[in-house]
Amino acid sequence: MNIVLKQEALRAEIAATKAQLQQVSDGDILGRIGMEQRLEELQSELNEIENIHQTIAESVIYFGGAPVQGSSGISAMFAAEALRKYQDLVTVVLASDRCGDSLSESGPLPCRNESTLHITGTPRGSFGFCLQEIVSQRPLTDSAPESAVERANQLISAAKIEDADVLEESISKEHSRVLTVLSDFFRTLKNYGATARILSRDTDVVLNKNLVDIAVMNTDIIKMESKPVIVNGIFQGATIVSRNFDFIADSGVVIEGKISKEIADELIHIMDVEYTGKRCTINTVRTETTKQGSKRPKHRWLLTDIKPLD
Repeated sequence: MNIVLKQEALRAEIAATKAQLQQVSDGDILGRIGMEQRLEELQSELNEIENIHQTIAESVIYFGGAPVQGSSGISAMFAAEALRKYQDLVTVVLASDRCGDSLSESGPLPCRNESTLHITGTPRGSFGFCLQEIVSQRPLTDSAPESAVERANQLISAAKIEDADVLEESISKEHSRVLTVLSDFFRTLKNYGATARILSRDTDVVLNKNLVDIAVMNTDIIKMESKPVIVNGIFQGATIVSRNFDFIADSGVVIEGKISKEIADELIHIMDVEYTGKRCTINTVRTETTKQGSKRPKHRWLLTDIKPLD
């Protein structure tokens, strides 16, 4: 069974058993003992599953609202579109992590095949889909799609919070295409009058119609724009492992950012040794994230080239 689904089933059975235990009379000693033992067994099984290090991507999505006819059926058109938008979100999150700001603003997304999720089942009792990464052998460490699924679900959760600052802070770390696809996912739910619940290893996101409306509004009022910027100033150093750089512009602005993945580690070492403390010109891509009504945009910098001025 899908691990996420197994966790959900155990939590539901634990809750039901606790409710039944409260109804047991004080005189039914054997009944109480038996139920307490069952509760311990369930809790032990849940703890065991939660301690398993999940390394492949798994997510369960339940849908409700207008496209769903009880437990009888779901609109095929809606299900296909909603699942495609969710898959697109996982893919663009992985592409954003893999490519950073070098990801193009349009066109086919890289990592499409690597991030593909498959429908492996449908949960009983309501209309939903078990989505899973298919691998020939379970990896020892987190797969890239597994991390992308968790990140995608975290962004979905951030978008539904009424305070748009939460989403602004979270989305500012991503490529601008992530915001576009996230908005598309919520707009699909809204257009069809749908609700959803999304479960994965670390997240449980409930989206009723009110929260879908909030998410649509939040993704609409936040704008992201990337553009090339050339800056003169003093280079403060770079690190190979984190691929971070520090720079003080002639204007006094302190710039902290990432180094493009197209720049080899050997060149980062040369930057750090030869350019630190010297006046340089840096070519960057600056991504500005702005919430409507805010006068303090968030900036993310990507270093693409550097040249000494002295």
